[in-house]
Amino acid sequence: MPTRKKYIKKSKKHLSKKNLQKSKKVRRSKTAGVVGTPLKPIDASQKKRLGNNDLKVNLNIWNNLSFWNASVMMVDIYRGEEISDNKYIDLMYTHPESSVRRNNRIAWTKRIIDAGWIKKDGFRAFMGGSSTNFPKMKGKSHGTITLEEITKKIQEHREELTRWMIAKEKSIVAEEPEKKSAEEPEKKSEEPEKKSAEESAEEPEKETTFVGLNEVNDWEDL
Repeated sequence: MPTRKKYIKKSKKHLSKKNLQKSKKVRRSKTAGVVGTPLKPIDASQKKRLGNNDLKVNLNIWNNLSFWNASVMMVDIYRGEEISDNKYIDLMYTHPESSVRRNNRIAWTKRIIDAGWIKKDGFRAFMGGSSTNFPKMKGKSHGTITLEEITKKIQEHREELTRWMIAKEKSIVAEEPEKKSAEEPEKKSEEPEKKSAEESAEEPEKETTFVGLNEVNDWEDL
């Protein structure tokens, strides 16, 4: 299983500009006729909750997606695993078979709508007091949005989260020696006091011996 640092490096490579540009080329050629349509509910359960109209974005939606995106990134990276849903993005853009691209497009769309508009379950990952000062997603505060636009925002946010996690890890590593050196003088100053207290407690009291007159052999000794 790869370590967290190795995987962070790997995730940066996966989200590189070169790969994003490659995805854009594939989008134009292999998903023509579907790309660019506004995001809308994808299955019966979503349509029941949200209707069958184009979905609108606002600040709350971006906040929901920020927490969901951060929870996906942090959970998967700390486990040393691949980012679990990147496979949908890769396959919907790059697979040679149109049926596979379509199925993964549907799965990815459903995942985004559940996260931003319905379940909003990204918040659960931070209920135990985890830090929430990570970078948040930003976008237009009204109107519709396409799957391609929102996917790009999610990928850019993941790049930003990766940089933030690397910087955070570096700061933690840098703080550890300083904390250690600050604690050492305190321990040293406590040791002599502790030692002297222990020694005084262990030392027995000295007995005073008096010489009696009947024990004196030579009076001149008195």
